[in-house]
Amino acid sequence: MPVMNFSPEFAESIINGTKLQTIRRVRQRPIFTGDTLYLYTGMKTKEVRKLGVGVVTVLRLIEITKDDILVSGQKLGHFEKMRLAMGDGFQNLDKFYAWIKSHYGLPFSGVIINWKLKESDMLKKESEKRLTYVLKGLFTNVSFIEQHAKKMSGSDIDRPIWSEF
Repeated sequence: MPVMNFSPEFAESIINGTKLQTIRRVRQRPIFTGDTLYLYTGMKTKEVRKLGVGVVTVLRLIEITKDDILVSGQKLGHFEKMRLAMGDGFQNLDKFYAWIKSHYGLPFSGVIINWKLKESDMLKKESEKRLTYVLKGLFTNVSFIEQHAKKMSGSDIDRPIWSEF
């Protein structure tokens, strides 16, 4: 049951599901594929906030130097470096390198942890919104069908029109 704390700058991208990975030092108690991650920001402060719950899908070793990035021993090209940086919540490669350098120093060796969100405020809100749309749609359709049935009441149809749907 690993708990991960994130900088406030990454909170919204975790909640909305655009940041589904993190780069960390290798932990004393390692994380494994299939582990449930509890994602927070502001831990050990009054502003602590749960961002969501995820399940680890992929773990890969990463090495970062001032010139190169190797993931699972494979040297990344420029495009792959950009994808990695953007997947980790950065707008560009320069900001990614600056953050890694300031938080971990270079060279850096660690692990990329990818997850799939099980639960987040956004997912809860989306589910509620979808349910609301479905329910509104059902009621709207029932009203439409009832109105349509009233108009057709003079016809030779002796069963409710909604039985055809």
